[in-house]
This record gives sequence, C-alpha cells and structure tokens, in this order.
Amino acid sequence: MARKNWPWPLTRLLKEKSQAWFFIYSTCVVGVIGDDVKAVAKHASEKHGIRVIPVHSSGFSGTKKDGYKAACHAILELMGDEKPQETIPHSLNFLGDFNLAAEAWIIRDYLETIGLTLGTVITGDATTTSLKEAKKSALNVVQCAGSMTYLAKQMKKAYDIPFDHVRFFGIKDTIRSLRKIVYSIGNHVHLNRFEQLVKEKEAYYLPKVEAYKEKFKNVKVALYVGGGFKAISLIEQFADLGIETVLVGTQTGSKEEYEKFKELTKEGTVILDDANPTELEFFLKKNRCTDTCRWCERKTSCL
Repeated sequence: MARKNWPWPLTRLLKEKSQAWFFIYSTCVVGVIGDDVKAVAKHASEKHGIRVIPVHSSGFSGTKKDGYKAACHAILELMGDEKPQETIPHSLNFLGDFNLAAEAWIIRDYLETIGLTLGTVITGDATTTSLKEAKKSALNVVQCAGSMTYLAKQMKKAYDIPFDHVRFFGIKDTIRSLRKIVYSIGNHVHLNRFEQLVKEKEAYYLPKVEAYKEKFKNVKVALYVGGGFKAISLIEQFADLGIETVLVGTQTGSKEEYEKFKELTKEGTVILDDANPTELEFFLKKNRCTDTCRWCERKTSCL
C-alpha cells in the first residue's frame, strides 16, 4: 500500500530538492495503517540514487525514550557500518545538546580556543555531512544522558569511540567538563590553553556572580526538571548565588542522581520523583516558596 500511494509526493520532493540525503519519518497514522516505511525508503533510494533513511517514530509505539532510540538508529544508519580508516587527532563529538540558547556555539568557541576540534553537536548543530563524519572523532561526550547515552554506546561498539558524561550548566560544571575533555584527548599545550581560558573567564564572570548574592538573600527555589543531570547543576548554580533549593524533583532521574541531590541540599529538602501537579502544589505551599520559586525547565549558563 505504501509504495502505491507514496511515490508521487516522494518523487516530487526528490526531484525538486537537490539533497544528498532524505529522511522519512513515520507518524501515528503510518503506524496504524501498517505502511512499510523501510521498504519505501529502499525503493526510493534505488530508483533515484539518493540515500533515503526511514525513522520509525510512530508516537503511540512507546515512551519518549523509544523516540530517542529511533532517532539514534537513523543517525547510525546515516553513519554506516564501515569503520573509519583514520581518527582525527584531538577531536570530539558533543552528544545530547540541542543548542536552544546558542550554548553549543559557546562551547565550540571554548574548545577551539583550547585547540580541540568539535566534529558535530547532536542534534543542536549538526548536518548530514558532520553526522556522517562523526565516527572519525576520538571522543564522544554526552550531556543529555537519557537521549544520547544509547548512541554513544553504539558508536563505541561500532567504531571504538570512547565516551564520557559532561555537564555544561554553570561555571563549575563547565570548568570540570572542559578539564575532563582536555585530559582525555589533549596534551600539555591544550592544558595550558585551558588554564589560561579559565583564568580569563573567571576574572570576568565571578565578580558579576558576587554582585547578585545580595539581591538573592532569603530566596528559595523549587526545581522540577526532566533529567536529573540538569537539577544537579542548577542546585550548585543557585547555591553559588546564595539561593537555597528547598524542593527538587525529576521525571526520569536515576538512583545515583537522587543520592547526589541529598549530598548537595540541606536536611529537610523535599526530593520528589515523577510528581503530579497536586503533589507539587502541596510541597510548594508547605515550604513557603510560592512567591519566590522559579521553575526551571532548562537554564543554560556557561563560563
């Protein structure tokens, strides 16, 4: 059925758009009908001589984690099975950042200042060409663990690329993450450039942080986010500003992340897992942070 009904719009797109790659995304309707998207993509590739990759993303077929995995499989298919003949020295890929506030460009600038090569940012600053070349990098770093750890593991298995977890939320996390990267793929020249970069940025930003502390006296904050890694960074950032975190919760946090919450917060801090709106309202009122609370879905703050 799919090959009977789809060719004319697909053929038109393939002829009108001069591209080396096309992706076909399956939706809920496609999943219900039972169209063979893989067969359609294969037929179109053979007929037009253009790579057409299916993305099995029917919304009803699972959780958002299944959607992440579907996207990862499409990226892996684009990269191909063949191992690279060479590895680009001092290079890395940044997995699990979506460049919502141009933070990926800030990190790219830091890495280039240090002398390292950032191959691609998946998915916030990527092209089909950079994705295809990503398997030549020496290291993968993962920020959003829920969406991209699977891809990092598969790339390690297929192309022998090691990976590590990083967090570029706030001054301390950015310094720790850059240092980890330099120690992994850099040399003494990169290390010296990194130390100089930190010295310059701290001299500029730390006085600005101190200036805000007086304004935030007695301010309490409640955090409820998707993944736990963001909450860990935000707790530290708010503490640097003199702001107390009185409630922290996530939708998909791990046991290790909840243990870290306990380490970073004071006795009596409310820690919630996958709470509903009624529960959140109750604890907000109980902790008297209704007027001073700031809900943080995503706040990116680099050096």
